Amino acid sequence: MDRAPFVCLAVAFAGIIACGSGPDCKNPCRAVGATQCSGTQLQTCKADTNGCLTFSAPVACGAQQFCSATANACVSCTNTCPNVGATQCSGAQVQTCTADANGCLSLAAPATCPSGQTCVSGQNRCLSTGEVACASAPVISTGSVTATDPGASPACLRPVAPSALPAGQVNHIGVKTVGNVVPFDIPTNTGGFSIVSQAVNAQTGDVTFSFSGQNVTVPNSVVPLIVKDPSGATFYDDNAPLPDDISTALAVYDDLSPSTGAFSVPNTSAALSLFAGGVPPGTWSFTVSDFANECANPPPGLACVSGASTTSTYDITVVTRPGPVPAQAPVDVGIYLVTNNFTAATAEVSPGFTRMISTLQTIYSRAGLCLGNVTLYDVPTWAKARFATGVSADKTGPCDELDQMFTLSLPGNALNFFFVDDITQPASGGGVGSVVGIDGTIPGPSSFSGTVHSGAVVNASNIGRGVCGSSIDFNRCGSDVTAYIAGHEGGHYMGLYHPTEAFGDFFDPIADTGTCDCRQCAPVASRAKCAANNPTLPPGQVPTEVTGTDCNKGGACDGSQFLMFWLLDDSSFGTFSPQQGQVVRGNPAVH
Repeated sequence: MDRAPFVCLAVAFAGIIACGSGPDCKNPCRAVGATQCSGTQLQTCKADTNGCLTFSAPVACGAQQFCSATANACVSCTNTCPNVGATQCSGAQVQTCTADANGCLSLAAPATCPSGQTCVSGQNRCLSTGEVACASAPVISTGSVTATDPGASPACLRPVAPSALPAGQVNHIGVKTVGNVVPFDIPTNTGGFSIVSQAVNAQTGDVTFSFSGQNVTVPNSVVPLIVKDPSGATFYDDNAPLPDDISTALAVYDDLSPSTGAFSVPNTSAALSLFAGGVPPGTWSFTVSDFANECANPPPGLACVSGASTTSTYDITVVTRPGPVPAQAPVDVGIYLVTNNFTAATAEVSPGFTRMISTLQTIYSRAGLCLGNVTLYDVPTWAKARFATGVSADKTGPCDELDQMFTLSLPGNALNFFFVDDITQPASGGGVGSVVGIDGTIPGPSSFSGTVHSGAVVNASNIGRGVCGSSIDFNRCGSDVTAYIAGHEGGHYMGLYHPTEAFGDFFDPIADTGTCDCRQCAPVASRAKCAANNPTLPPGQVPTEVTGTDCNKGGACDGSQFLMFWLLDDSSFGTFSPQQGQVVRGNPAVH
C-alpha cells in the first residue's frame, strides 16, 4: 500500500521550532538559532526546506573576535597591545605583542634586548646608544668677553673673521665678486672640505623670485653656484633640482645663510660613500654666488621679481679636514652666559650646570665625540640687557639680535653656545611646541668665530630645575633638557639637518635616519591636512605636524629617536645614526 508523504508542521512555541522530528531527519542540532564553535568560527542551526535541522558552514567572527567554546558564541578579544609586533619596555627589557590561537593580542614575557642595546622608554623598543668611552672628563675653565657697548642705536656688525685651523688646512683665497670662478687645491688624504664665504660688500636686501606664478621672498643667501671636481665633472649645481631621495645627491646646501655661509662636504650618504677613500685630490673649482646673483641670471622656471645684483663681493676661504674620519674625536665647547641666572664663576660650581655638561658629553659620545675644553664665558652687562630675552625666533637676519649676538664669540675653534633666558616666539603662533634653540646656519662656519653665524642660541632657563635622577631624563630634568637642546643645535652647526621636517614632507640627506611621511605616519584623521596633500586651511592654522609618537615605530615611520629630530617630546632619546656620526666627526669644528 502506498505511504502518504511525510508532512512536517512547524509550530513556534517558546522560541523553539517544533519541526524536524520526522523519521527521515537526522538533526545534529536541537533548535533553529542554536550555535556551536568550529575552531575559532561559529556555526548556526538552521532548518532546511523539509524542516530538518542542520548546522550552517562555519563563519568567521568579526574583527578581534573569536568563538568561545564555553559560550558557544562570538566574543570580543581583551587585547593588551595594539598590533602584532608592537613592542613595549619593561624596565630595560622589551615585550612584544603576539597573537594567540584565537587572534587575540597580548604582550609576551619580557625579553633581554640584543647585545649593545637597551629598551628605551618613549620609543618602546630596543635601541643602541652607540656611546664611546671618552678617556677623560671635559676640562672646564672660565673666561670673559670685553666687547664695547655699541650704544642705543648699534650698527649692524658683519665681521670677516679668519679661520683658527692650522695653516696647512687653510687656503685663504681673498675677496672675489659673484660670478668669479675660483680654483682651489685639495691635497691627498683629505676627508672633507668647507668653502666659507663672508660678505665684504654684499647686498643686504631680500630677493624675490617668481615660481609658477607665485612670489617667494628670501634673504640674500650666499651659496656656491657650481662646484666642479678635478675631472671637470659637476659635483654640485645650486640650480639643479634635488632628487626625490636627497641622500643620493653628492651635496646638499639647504639653509638660508645671508652674509656668511659654509658649504661643507661630505654631508650626504652618497658623498660619504664617494669619499670613503678620501676626497679626490687635485684642483677643484666653484663659482662665487648668492641669491641676488642668481636672480640676475635666473634658471629656467624661475623669474626675478626684485633684488637682482651682480656686484656683491665675498671673502673666500677653503678649509680642509684630514682623512680618514676618526671613530672618536674631541670637540671643544664655548658657552657664552648671556643669562641673568649664571656667571662663569657660579656656573662652574653649580650642580645643575655640571649635570648639563655631563649629559651633553653623554649625548655627543653617541656620535663618537668627546668634549675637550669647555670654557664658560661671562659677557658684558650691556650684552645681557640686550640679548638675554631679546632674541626672536622669527628674526634671523644678519642685522637682527640673534646674529649680532654671535659676533661676541672669541677667536678659536669651538662649538659656540649662547645661553639666554628666553627666545621670543613668533606672534602668529600655531603648530606644536615652541622654539627653544636656533643655530646660526646649517652648517656653521666652523673655526671662524666672531661672524654673524658663529654659534647657536639655547634657552637655558631650565638648568637646575625639575627632578634629576641617576639616569638621563629629558622629560623631568631641566639640565638634561638644556643639554639636549645644545646638542641638537650643535649638530646643525656641524652639518646635520632634521631627519624629518615638521610637516613630514621633507627628509634629510642621510639614508640611515629613516623617514616619517605625514601621509603614512600621522593619525588617520589628521592625514588630509598633511602639507603634501595641499590642504586649504583657515588663517593661522598650520598643516599637520608629525610628532615623536608618530615617528618611533621603525620601518616607514622612524626617526624620532635621533637627537636631530625636529621636536623634543616624550619620545625623545637623543642618539645619532652611524652616518650622522661620520658627518659630525668630519666637520672642521672637530679636532
